[in-house]
Amino acid sequence: MTYLVISSKKVTRTIHVKDGRAFFSTPRFCDYALDNFKTAVPWQERKWEPTTKTWSVQVKHLDALKEFAAAFGPVEVQEAQ
Repeated sequence: MTYLVISSKKVTRTIHVKDGRAFFSTPRFCDYALDNFKTAVPWQERKWEPTTKTWSVQVKHLDALKEFAAAFGPVEVQEAQ
């Protein structure tokens, strides 16, 4: 599924991958993208951290997280060293 990018800024968003999980800090919410993300990733395999506004998922759901993150602009994946 492809989303309309909701940001006019060309800021690249980063998904961090570490210890078998992928993390993405959302700049804000986009209901249609969030609904599709939640549909794609079972609730048991995703976690929301409200204080940092960060989603984390098991790495097997990295593609779904990248698709969600793409709603906010360009995306890059950064593996932990």
